[in-house]
Amino acid sequence: IAGVEIDYFLPEDAGFRRLQYFAADLGDGGLSRTPQYLDYIADFDPQATYLKSASYLMYKPYFSRVRKLILDHSELVLQDDSGIPHVWFRPALWQATLYGRYGSPIALFNNWQQPGLREAYARGEPKPLDFGIGYRHRRNDSNLQLYRKRSAPLAQDDAAP
Repeated sequence: IAGVEIDYFLPEDAGFRRLQYFAADLGDGGLSRTPQYLDYIADFDPQATYLKSASYLMYKPYFSRVRKLILDHSELVLQDDSGIPHVWFRPALWQATLYGRYGSPIALFNNWQQPGLREAYARGEPKPLDFGIGYRHRRNDSNLQLYRKRSAPLAQDDAAP
């Protein structure tokens, strides 16, 4: 698997940190051809995952393996609405903090509307997002969701799709 490693440090750290980027086909077919990638990533518990401008790929059934990897192994997921659909973050397992404004996807991805996310933004109190990011990169037109895995699941658990 092609990739690059960057070792860096912060003055307050005792040692180096490592950032790794990989070029990989994350669809189920690509991961079947390179199963060592999933094994390698799964060894990094706990994880934080960041998804931005992800082309709504994890809405599709043929991205189920990487979606499951992220949901099973991440403690934090930061994403815009093009990442994993909101409905997959079951409230019994995940606490959501919403930022910015959720309107709708850009025209190219208009078929990936999320009524549940729209309702969560309307019902909750989203925090301000003073910069643009993702496909709706204009200031005050972007959204981010931060999902934190709960240390203990809530009693009520609704099944994921």
